[in-house]
Order: sequence, then C-alpha cells, then structure tokens
Amino acid sequence: MLRALSVKDVATIESCSMELGHGLTVLTGETGAGKSLMVDAIGLALGGRADSDLVRHGARKAVVSLIATVTDVPGALQACKSSGVEVEEGEIVVVRELTAEGRSTVRVNGRLTSVGVLRQIGAELVDLHGQHDHQALLDTERQVAFLDSWIGEEATSALARVSEAYANFDALRRRLAALRADRRDIEQRLDMLRFQVEEISSIGPVAGEFEELSARISRLQHSERLVTA
Repeated sequence: MLRALSVKDVATIESCSMELGHGLTVLTGETGAGKSLMVDAIGLALGGRADSDLVRHGARKAVVSLIATVTDVPGALQACKSSGVEVEEGEIVVVRELTAEGRSTVRVNGRLTSVGVLRQIGAELVDLHGQHDHQALLDTERQVAFLDSWIGEEATSALARVSEAYANFDALRRRLAALRADRRDIEQRLDMLRFQVEEISSIGPVAGEFEELSARISRLQHSERLVTA
C-alpha cells in the first residue's frame, strides 16, 4: 500500500507531497491542476519510463519519493529479497531522480537499484489502470496466476508437480550436457595421444638411444677441450 508521495520539480509541479491512508483516495481538481502529473509521478517512482521533458523548466533535476508498506504484499517482499533490498519495519522508501540531461538514478531504502528491479517491485505494489497504462489483466503471467488462484488446490498441486518434474528434467539435461562435454574432451585427448604415438613410431626409437645421444651431446659440448687434449 502506498503511504506517502513527494514530488519535486516534475513538469509544472514545483513541490507537492501527500499522505495516503487506508481505503479509497480520490484526487480532484480542475483541468490542468496536475492530477495526471501526480499519477505520472507515481509511475515514475515505480519504474516507469523516464523522459527528461518531465523535469520542470529551469530545474536541475526532478525528484519523486514514495513510501510503501509491503508487509502484506508477498510478491513485493520476494522482489526486494531477490534484489538484495532490505525491508525495514515492513516499509520501503523509493527515491527516483531524473536530471535535465536525461540521467536517472534509483534508490530503494538508500540502496542504488536498477530501474528493472524497481519495475519488478513496483508491479507488485500498484497497478495503474487507464489509457495506455500498464494493466495487470493484460499481463500473460498474471492471467495464469489469476486462473490458478481461482482453480485452487488442484491447480496448486499440479503446478508443484510440473515444477518438480521440470527441475528433474533440467538436472538430467545439464548432466547429459556435462557427459557429452567429457566425451568430447576424452576424444580430443585420444586424438592427441594417437598423434604423439605416430610421431614417436615414425622416428623409430631403439633401446639405449637416449643414453647414447646424451653421451654424444656431452662430448660435443666439450669438443674443443678434447681436441686440445
């Protein structure tokens, strides 16, 4: 649940903040009052597209801060855990800055985070419904989750069995790939050994040849001394 929103230097908004409570919150005002801009600011804080045109004219950067409670949002908690974001007292603080040059930075609970991670977390917190906006009902993965939830235990059990079967299949596939790689290594090693054996055989070494050659080399190294003697 969103608990607070702060917007600074976004489009025509110089500074604005609001706190949200339980239940329905309605933004009202005349046309051009900035209602849509507040929604755009929320979208920006949740990983929406950052356009430098959103920075207020004359300002160096636009800043949107958002506080959200994630205690009762398992998907958001999992997204935070997966990305290494520590959740403090069941809340996260998102700060997104957008410079006039178009550079964007994201911090979640003070930790620098990518926009992709922010988008994953934001998708679990808020769903914006409107023309050209993200809608969960149009997300294929969400559709499957909704259907599984409606079916209940039967779908959950089937999903668990399929997940287990796929995990076993994937492990066997990786094992097979490793065995094939080992086989290729063995064949390459055998080829190298055959080549070396053929080279040795073509030379035709005889017993005691190494010792004889070593003695000849020693004599050649001391040839000048031997000639003088």
